[in-house]
Amino acid sequence: MKIKIAILFITLFSLLYLIGCGAGQKAREAASVVDTPEIHYDRGKVLLDQEKYGDAMFEFEQAVSLNPKFAPAYEGMAWIYLEEQNLESAMEMANKSLDLDGKWVLAKIARAEVKAKQGKYDDAIDEAKDAINDIPKSSVPDKNKARVQGYMTLGDIYKEANMYNEAQDAYGRVLELDKTNMKADKAIKDLAAYKSAVAGQRPELQKIAGQKRITRADVAVLFALELPLQKIFREAPQPTQAGFRP
Repeated sequence: MKIKIAILFITLFSLLYLIGCGAGQKAREAASVVDTPEIHYDRGKVLLDQEKYGDAMFEFEQAVSLNPKFAPAYEGMAWIYLEEQNLESAMEMANKSLDLDGKWVLAKIARAEVKAKQGKYDDAIDEAKDAINDIPKSSVPDKNKARVQGYMTLGDIYKEANMYNEAQDAYGRVLELDKTNMKADKAIKDLAAYKSAVAGQRPELQKIAGQKRITRADVAVLFALELPLQKIFREAPQPTQAGFRP
């Protein structure tokens, strides 16, 4: 009996120790004045826009190593996981960011995109709109840039939901905020081409053509339906090549 109690005590002690170590993750010391969570996050977002996902993840990880409770870094990671189609990890990172800072609305915008990828378009649209409305009272320093990202994401969600007029309006709001925004300008042009490509086509085609990546299974569906493959591959968004640094 005494042996059992001793084993139980040791097990509980070990468990509490491990939990304590995890909760008290030690931050590394900054190597220089530019080695800060904020600077690494900003670099990561720039690299994310350039579709250099491996380099972006490295910067976000550096931010976390300096401050494990730095909410923006986890939001940045959520976007990378979204690009990798890892929706579970993307949702986890978005939620973790919001747990650490409930006013970091960019994490809500990322979470809205996750919901859209899950096919929960109504929830995604509501969350994206709520995030945009919350921007004035948020902890995000650049409110205008946050609005740009918010409306850009909302446009993407509308497009995925086959709500083309609403998508165009959202992209238009981006250009109102940033007249030189090339992404929004390209999105409007791509949307027009996309609408032309799927006009009068079956819902299966519309869903596949709106995807960033077309899988072998999608191609099999297109062959089975005898749909215009050449037109689809020409008009559909092209996949990006990215990988993590070794």
